[in-house]
Amino acid sequence: MDKLNTLADWEISFLTSELVSKRYFKNQNEDVTILKVGSTKAPIKTMGGMIINPDITVNEMDTNINDLLILPGADTNNKSSKR
Repeated sequence: MDKLNTLADWEISFLTSELVSKRYFKNQNEDVTILKVGSTKAPIKTMGGMIINPDITVNEMDTNINDLLILPGADTNNKSSKR
């Protein structure tokens, strides 16, 4: 699996705060579990210096139709392309 060591703190902040607060949920009684996934369980240091400890590895993921997978991190938008 290819990986990029470019996770910025802000990339996940808006989404995780809304998932935890549930303020826009139709059913506020729904359970939400946020699992942090890494290629390994080694700590990940963000561009801002925050440390994120993965709960599971990619190989341990077990997803179903109600799961949402978000893949933050990449600086490809900063790369200029020749047109």
